[in-house]
Amino acid sequence: MDQDKFFSTTRLLKRAEVFFTVNFENYGGLRTEGWKKESAEGEPVVSIITVVKNDIAHIEETILSVLNQTYSNVEYIIIDGASTDGTLEIIKKYEKYIDLWVSEPDGGIFYAYNKAVDLVTGKWVEILNSGDYLYNSTVLAEIFAGKKPVGDGVYGNMVGCVNGRKALVEAHEDVREKAWQGMRLIHETLFVKAEIIKKFRFDTRYRVSGDGDFVLKCISGGYNFKKLNVTVFETPAQGFSATHWLIARKENWLIARKYFPGLKTDLFHLRGLVYFVVFRFLKRALSAIGIYNFLKKYYRRWFGDKIMREKYHYMVIDDKKRL
Repeated sequence: MDQDKFFSTTRLLKRAEVFFTVNFENYGGLRTEGWKKESAEGEPVVSIITVVKNDIAHIEETILSVLNQTYSNVEYIIIDGASTDGTLEIIKKYEKYIDLWVSEPDGGIFYAYNKAVDLVTGKWVEILNSGDYLYNSTVLAEIFAGKKPVGDGVYGNMVGCVNGRKALVEAHEDVREKAWQGMRLIHETLFVKAEIIKKFRFDTRYRVSGDGDFVLKCISGGYNFKKLNVTVFETPAQGFSATHWLIARKENWLIARKYFPGLKTDLFHLRGLVYFVVFRFLKRALSAIGIYNFLKKYYRRWFGDKIMREKYHYMVIDDKKRL
């Protein structure tokens, strides 16, 4: 195959000396055709991981946000959980530009992450879930082109949904400060050195918060993550943890007390759990009598922003645009 210089994943291909063999049920991509990537001075291989299952509505836009990067040394790994809705056909449409895709049943999202982590060959690794998109075509170039990122990982900002409004969520300057409260960054903004993520991987005992466990494990172990003033990705909707909030709250508490045990940690997470339980109860009760939506807009104006700003620094981009 001739190298296609148009996409971020095909500008710096090199022929592999050893033919690629694996024991997967269904797979394909550049690596299976004998191509590989190598890091160069000022241009390390950046490995992007996308995991997906049955998301035909969004997977193509996620893929294109990676392929259309101006940075030229990108490795792209996609792990599909045996989709049946046409997602796999979209992946195959771009397999000439994807380093490796695998499609087979797995045990869940963190099993899929670990499978991908074992396959990356880059110096830096980022996870970009299906349905999320790199913010613009220059994100990777801003972080890596001709630069040597300082630390064991770098992280930035994101655009997403805060209290129902589109907002720029700014990363905390110091993720160690108040780490006992939980993960102080959005994990999809994090680029971490490959040797670290391969060493720790993701704990598959967690259903929702395995990413938080990974980050707190690194922080408590003395690894340094540095903030960059770069907006990394955009998400049009709330994540998996928002729809599985009770599991997320319980797991976040267990994770925080594992790495930062103490009364302060327990009281903080207990308060958060009680708040969310009471809030859900009131939401159902007020919805039943038809006044929830009326009260919601005043709650967000008077209290919602104050509560959210205790956890995040954010600026509303579009008050009318509901994500």
